[in-house]
Amino acid sequence: RPRWSGPPCLLPEPNLPRLELPGRPKARSQCPGRPPLPLPLPLPAPGSPVSSKVVINNKLEQRIIGVINEHKKQNSDKGMISGRLTAKKLQDLYMALQAFSFKTKDIEDAMTNTLLYGGDLHSALDWLCLNLSDDALPEGFSQEFEEQQPKSRPKFQSPQI
Repeated sequence: RPRWSGPPCLLPEPNLPRLELPGRPKARSQCPGRPPLPLPLPLPAPGSPVSSKVVINNKLEQRIIGVINEHKKQNSDKGMISGRLTAKKLQDLYMALQAFSFKTKDIEDAMTNTLLYGGDLHSALDWLCLNLSDDALPEGFSQEFEEQQPKSRPKFQSPQI
């Protein structure tokens, strides 16, 4: 029996499945008595867009769409929290509002009503100023109106032509 003198065979055992792609030429065997190697996939040129396509059967696709739609229905009233919203950002916002002397309950209400809709410190402050009574706002956040004496100005007279 002749010995193989070529490169070592690095193929899996013959009974393992191989990937055969439609439209590509069949792989050729590089090792006697072994299944053929699959041909390598062509690599895209550097900087070129890579396109890939996932194919699933229609029944599974409809099931996935149904699960996504059901999830949207169940969570639509809660809004979407940004993926960039981290525990540190939440804590920083809470501490900033606390530093302004807002009450804990008011801070929690503001965070619940703004962050779920993509809000930040500014929107939380806006919410607090619009939704709390003047006496519930910390000093400096409520505006006191003072009556001002009307300033006397001369009446405007159009130029005579």
